[in-house]
Amino acid sequence: MYTNGGESKETFPYELVQSYDVLERVTELPEKSKFWSTLKKKNVTDEEYEECRKIWDSLPKPRNLLAFMQHYCIQDSVITLKAAKNMAKVYFDEFEGIDVYKTCLSILSFKLRYLFDGLQRVHPTVRFGLMDEDQANLHQELFKSICAAYRWLENGSQKRT
Repeated sequence: MYTNGGESKETFPYELVQSYDVLERVTELPEKSKFWSTLKKKNVTDEEYEECRKIWDSLPKPRNLLAFMQHYCIQDSVITLKAAKNMAKVYFDEFEGIDVYKTCLSILSFKLRYLFDGLQRVHPTVRFGLMDEDQANLHQELFKSICAAYRWLENGSQKRT
């Protein structure tokens, strides 16, 4: 379990799931031994398994492993999005207002932006930009597309249950 500021990356019995059918067929929380991870070469702790039990018990009936996985994926996404938001704030605060989602969608583009902004301070007549005010519409369209894809994924998973 990954923990950061009170938020935890939950555990899931990945190796138990060999097919989609398993997700629907398993209607009880798998035994602790089923949470073994070959990748990590360890099992969940008693505390982690107890947290899984609480989550399982909180799921609406009828319960199955698919509902548990959906909860797991949503929580994992929430933690990832919060981390991304925190990262954006750090870049904005530490690197003179750089908006990583507007102008720098990769580490390389961040480096370029930081370099170009620094160059502009030394040579004010030089202007570089990966996305500036003139491309505001493009930024909005990209943002809308990302949001639409998320909604599509969210709605698609709900239709399966």
